[in-house]
Amino acid sequence: MPEENTPSGKVKFILLCGRLMTVAFDLVTLVVLFLVITEMTGRQLGGLLAALLYGIFPMQVIYSHFMRSHVLSNLLCVLVVWLSLKALQHQRWWLFVITGLVAGLAATIRYPAATVLSIPCLFLLFQKDSTNAPWARRLRKAIGDLLSGPLWLLLSGFVIGVLLGEPTIFVDFRRVVDEVSFQTSHYGPPPGAGNPFDLAPLLRYFSVLIPYATYPFLWLLLYFPALYVVLRRSFHPIIIPLCLFVALYSYPMAKSYINIFARQVMILLPVFCIFAGLAFEDILPKFLKRRLLFALVMVAIVFLVIPTILFDFAYDRAMRQGDVREMLRDDMREVIKDRSSTSIAVSESGCYFYTAMPAVFPLKRDNVAVQLESSFATPADFFVMGFESPLAENWLSFWIRRVESGGGFRFVKAYSRAPTVFGKRLDLSKFPPDMTYPFPTILLFRNAAEP
Repeated sequence: MPEENTPSGKVKFILLCGRLMTVAFDLVTLVVLFLVITEMTGRQLGGLLAALLYGIFPMQVIYSHFMRSHVLSNLLCVLVVWLSLKALQHQRWWLFVITGLVAGLAATIRYPAATVLSIPCLFLLFQKDSTNAPWARRLRKAIGDLLSGPLWLLLSGFVIGVLLGEPTIFVDFRRVVDEVSFQTSHYGPPPGAGNPFDLAPLLRYFSVLIPYATYPFLWLLLYFPALYVVLRRSFHPIIIPLCLFVALYSYPMAKSYINIFARQVMILLPVFCIFAGLAFEDILPKFLKRRLLFALVMVAIVFLVIPTILFDFAYDRAMRQGDVREMLRDDMREVIKDRSSTSIAVSESGCYFYTAMPAVFPLKRDNVAVQLESSFATPADFFVMGFESPLAENWLSFWIRRVESGGGFRFVKAYSRAPTVFGKRLDLSKFPPDMTYPFPTILLFRNAAEP
């Protein structure tokens, strides 16, 4: 039977199709991000820089390998920004409806993305006013204008988008609430969530998650331009709404959901790319007049970008070398094929459900038992232990000694792989776990009583 007609072949085909869709969404996001900067500035170089940064972010490159909703969510959010600019410029009712509809679709892809609906509303509230009226009067007028029509058009489109994207919300709302509650309780909240003035969970987004998502130095090309445009009064009609969106998304998420995953900040990366594009377009004419300064800035940008490109290539190359889960599974097939019965215990430590369990669960048969360690009354024939990232030698030795000290198992083999740059193995031990999915460490042990 041809491989494509086998169950594993069909699964591989589905995964390939999912990855191609993810890559397509990422490419379209680059185009829309370029259009956003062009719409804001009337020039293109800033849009090219923003697209370049977004295209090489390690988090984006990593997630282009998976069938996850975050990449599509980013596309829809960037599309909302672009449509908001168009709606603000042309003041057409159907543009507001379409903007709301896209925001509704983004919300059904990832519920926290519903906050993107705030962007067109905030753009309307902070749009430029040629009058010299006091800010309080301008704000009251802007609120009146928003309530007079655009808000209801946006909300109508949002409801239509939610209905199209996830009609289950209207059919079985209780089930959706229960599912969200389960996910929230399963992964959080983080320490300090109960105190609304404890900003430590929020600061972790900007001090840990974003720097790792833009590893190693690209976060500098996001934070300094962000500071620059925030201080430029001429950018406030654009920057203030986007900054408020960042706050509206980040604060509730940081307070309600465990903040260890870099995917939580993916939706913020396009916003920082917009800041970088705007800053670049604003300072470029000034730098062109000073060639030495311009050359130094370009060199600095290159030196900040190259390490990330090297990391991306190393990561992709390591993934092409094979998955350690498959290696363990192939080895186990050879070991157990002539045995009348086999029992395999999986350690419950760490994230076993995506490290050790996927490696051995496909081996389960009538004569092959694969269960968690706690399900066995006596030591199993084999024992596997998974870790979320490549382990350093000292930690590897520590866990091997710890398991063997129990007397039930003896070490057989360690399965691990990590990206390398110029022959040096990269240390991924401190990375967020969703950035090390392809590179777990799995330890295989055998029953000490067996020869």
